[in-house]
Amino acid sequence: MTSKDLKIIDDLIERFENLPKVVDLRVKAKWENLPEDEYDLVFDTYKKLDDILVELNAFISVKFNNRQDLIYKWNLIDFDPKIGGFKINTNDPNSIKSAWFDGMSSLRSLLKSMRAEVVLFIAEDNLKNDNSKNLKQTNILGGQVIINEHPNRGNQSLLDNALTSPIIQTTKTKTNKTKTKSKPSLLEVFSWIAAIIGTIIALITLIYYLKSI
Repeated sequence: MTSKDLKIIDDLIERFENLPKVVDLRVKAKWENLPEDEYDLVFDTYKKLDDILVELNAFISVKFNNRQDLIYKWNLIDFDPKIGGFKINTNDPNSIKSAWFDGMSSLRSLLKSMRAEVVLFIAEDNLKNDNSKNLKQTNILGGQVIINEHPNRGNQSLLDNALTSPIIQTTKTKTNKTKTKSKPSLLEVFSWIAAIIGTIIALITLIYYLKSI
């Protein structure tokens, strides 16, 4: 169901509610000829009512196929007086009015019931679409969800499994080894100092020797 379907039902309801009130003319027509303007009004009302019934029947057939409950309610709509379920011709005003109001009430009830169902179907479809969108959003990057726990540092674009990847671990290992090699040990420092002192003593000895010659 879509908003277009709801518009169709709302349009049918509006047309139904705007039908002229011709029940008194319907009663009057049973025992005397109507003036031309009243006859045209009754005829036009019946035509509009028939159009509503035809379009409603088509909507049920297409959108609610095999819905026997709705088909049953549609079949109940009748504007003719009946006795024991059989239609009769009568000039009794009360019988004619009762049949007309029963038919109009049945049609109004069916329209309202169908509108309520269309609204529920649309809401259900919208909920499914929202759930589908949320599911797609959580399936980014092969099912991995990127969570930014530090907004002030910018978007986090590194997945958790990437933090333990062999490439990164190898890089970290090499970096640590490089740092270990570049840091001189205490023994190496003492060796350098001893070499410097020995060089200085040798230079002093050489200077004294040259002076004594």
